[in-house]
Amino acid sequence: MSINKIRSLESPAADRISSLPCHVLEKILGCLPLRDAIRTSVLSKRWSYKWVVRSELAFDKANVDGGLLKTITYQVLSIHQGPLRKFSFRVPNSDFLPDIGYWIRFLLKKNVQEFSLRFPHQTDFRLPSHLFKYQDLRHLELCSCKFHPPPDFKAFSRLVTLNFRFVTFEPTSFQTFLSSSPLLERVALFSCSTFDSFIIDAPNLKSFEFTGETKSICFINTPLLEEIIMGLFYVDISKFFAVPEPQVTLHNIKQLNFKFFKLAQWAAYALHLISNCPNLESLHFMFCEYIVSKDVVERFIHQLRSQGIPHSALKQLKRLNIKLNLFFELGMEFVKYVLSSAPALEIICITTCAEFSHRRMEMMEEMKQFPLSSPSVEFIYKEVDHIHCYNN
Repeated sequence: MSINKIRSLESPAADRISSLPCHVLEKILGCLPLRDAIRTSVLSKRWSYKWVVRSELAFDKANVDGGLLKTITYQVLSIHQGPLRKFSFRVPNSDFLPDIGYWIRFLLKKNVQEFSLRFPHQTDFRLPSHLFKYQDLRHLELCSCKFHPPPDFKAFSRLVTLNFRFVTFEPTSFQTFLSSSPLLERVALFSCSTFDSFIIDAPNLKSFEFTGETKSICFINTPLLEEIIMGLFYVDISKFFAVPEPQVTLHNIKQLNFKFFKLAQWAAYALHLISNCPNLESLHFMFCEYIVSKDVVERFIHQLRSQGIPHSALKQLKRLNIKLNLFFELGMEFVKYVLSSAPALEIICITTCAEFSHRRMEMMEEMKQFPLSSPSVEFIYKEVDHIHCYNN
């Protein structure tokens, strides 16, 4: 609802909106951007400062200069009343760093449940210890900072989702933090600290996303895990990614999403992980390398043909998505393998860069000639200007 529409209802004869229950007014104000919610104060005396009980404060898209934004933030926090469910702030520059600690201390008494703090890239800011006292925290999003809890910190006991981008931490203590968060359901890590061996012990985890550097990943206690999204920059091929025996922890996996940054190093693991997900329904591949030798492509095809994927691992597969910068031979070989091994397959979607549109008809005709295990498969071809590998 726009400010003008609210103003049109404000008249001496009929002020219907102001007479609405408080929880309804709060919901209306909550649907407005913070800037517009504050501007409702000018509508009438009845509307003065109604927004101060707003349960969400998001300073993410403020089109004002840094000094004014800092002043506005202090004023908003100083007059806000009641609990605050969500606080989100995009830090525009390093001038704000001395103020972050004060705001975090102030918000401690607000019972914040969702907290998002995004710093400029390359910021070396260590989060204040007061953040680790947020007992009601359920959703935590951090970008470009240091996450180093105090020694006596165990976990956020109510944390449900965690999203870190370019966050540095001590890997061992971070793994302890994850395993000590009993309600944790979703974890997303993008280009954070490097793990030598990443062990995931999270009994309520449902979705796990990891793009970064590590030598091994092991799921040891994830019975509810349904989705894995991986994009690895480096893998030591002398250490295959470990899957515990028996593989009961991966029986709930419905979706696997791979981003191949270094195809040669970890193609074998991708096949290994697929083989241990018998209830897989959706499989996504993105090939991000622009330059790769013919030898690497041939090696992947050899691994696929020799190591293969058990038919039992593909019996529930319904959708295959492949995004290609290049590697048409590799992509077609994998499509051919899946078509012959997935009896429940419904859709195959191939996405390529627009510059390769001349290959479209050739690829479609080639796929339709492959042996089919499924009685009915829909082939979809998409073109995009660029395949973005680094998006979350």
